[in-house]
Amino acid sequence: MNILADWVARGANSVPELAATVARLSINIAGINVTEFKFDREERLRLHVMMPAYVLAEGLTHRWWTLVGARGRTINLRTFRQGFAVPDVAITPDATNLHIVAKSFRYENPPVSFINNAEENSARSDFESELRSFIERVIAQAAEIGETELSKYWRSIQISEQNASERAFCVAAGALGCDPYSISNDDAQLIQQASGIFLEEQLSEFLSAIAVQNTRDAITWIQSEEDRLGARLTLPTLDTVSRTVRRKIHRSGESFEIGYEAARQTRIALNRPPDARFDSVDTLARAFGTGDFDVSRHYVPGIRAVADSGSGRRTKILVSGGNLPPQSKLFSLARAVGDTIVFESQRAAITDNETSRQAVGRAFAAELLAPAEIVLDHYREGWTIEDIALERGVSGKVIEHQIENHLKGTSNNCRSWESRTSLG
Repeated sequence: MNILADWVARGANSVPELAATVARLSINIAGINVTEFKFDREERLRLHVMMPAYVLAEGLTHRWWTLVGARGRTINLRTFRQGFAVPDVAITPDATNLHIVAKSFRYENPPVSFINNAEENSARSDFESELRSFIERVIAQAAEIGETELSKYWRSIQISEQNASERAFCVAAGALGCDPYSISNDDAQLIQQASGIFLEEQLSEFLSAIAVQNTRDAITWIQSEEDRLGARLTLPTLDTVSRTVRRKIHRSGESFEIGYEAARQTRIALNRPPDARFDSVDTLARAFGTGDFDVSRHYVPGIRAVADSGSGRRTKILVSGGNLPPQSKLFSLARAVGDTIVFESQRAAITDNETSRQAVGRAFAAELLAPAEIVLDHYREGWTIEDIALERGVSGKVIEHQIENHLKGTSNNCRSWESRTSLG
């Protein structure tokens, strides 16, 4: 994404910051000008919007730490508009990339229509560099009126960037959806508690996925259930299988490709052909060396499992239970197994969030529990989706997506593994 500001003569706005930063603004995504618009009663296209750039820069600055720290938490430029017409641009940050989507959009007031659609995945370093450049250009343009709230806030961000512990706190606050410079004591305490369980990227994944009001319950659930269940969370042979599979998979492809490949290699390592079924939590746990595995009696919305493979001990997996159906518990366990195999990290949350990491786990679970070749064979033989799902121990949605992704052979559909929270 590229934001261009062509400054014009000082505007008539009574707010000094706005008057000083009026510009012809254009935003390009994947080489497409998404600020191209027309008034309802005109045929002529306009190539840019005329507005104070300060408005957009201020909104982006106040969401800086969310853009840096959040995973799967979408921010739309329209929320910054303050009465001005801006294109419908949604930015969804992930660990290494940000997914940016512009959609055509019509405003009633003013009566204008933005006409272009565009989509790109932007490398995090490129995106942050572009935003820094735009924000600093706006601050420089407004310098004639002296210090502004924008320049003060931006200076706070720059100071935080220079201190490792302060930056880590700000990133975590952004993941939680809070402003680190006006955060409540309760929310700051939540971050401190969560950082005692999850580290760095895993902390961002966890805080981004759980609603603030459920975060404390999630932390308490993890701590209490890990203590209560103890050894019944262990899959004794998972670490050995993980090391074998990691040597054989490639991690440079799309999320679904990584997940599918890891699942196939896992079946090979377990000596389980595609027609062998893992149709319950007990069946899958026994494949990894235990007949004494147990799931939690509780479920906290947003979190499906926690995989802990750190500190040189055997991997433990805590699976959400409560009133969730058996196929959901099974799918959650399989996702956690996939996360452990692919990412080799310390404690990580398996969540309902829409990130590339969670997509890997969903694709892994689908292919491990319901291999595409078996699903397609049954489907071509006339089996219903419900019958295939029942035979494989998964939900009908899993079977639908296996058929959709493999029968049609379109990678665009495979991206849907990022967002299928109903799968488990």
